[in-house]
Amino acid sequence: MEGEEGVLVFTEGRGLITLGWIHTHPTQSCFMSSVDLHTHSGFEYMLCESFAVVCAPKSTLKYMSLLSLHSPFLTDRSQLWDILSHRPANA
Repeated sequence: MEGEEGVLVFTEGRGLITLGWIHTHPTQSCFMSSVDLHTHSGFEYMLCESFAVVCAPKSTLKYMSLLSLHSPFLTDRSQLWDILSHRPANA
């Protein structure tokens, strides 16, 4: 048993839930790429309160960021859909 299956067995066997995920951008700035947004949308599909943490140790602007697609500050979901569907904005 490996990877995601192992995590599922571990968490379910202990009555735990996965609240979110953490990943790094070792050489980039702190942002959520389209791949990150796709990954995170799957987490939020299963649990709307889930969150993502991005750590960018070499970033000069921001070292860490927390994201939830259900954030009250995300008011224009059409932009998010454009990102997830790989369409340019205002297309």
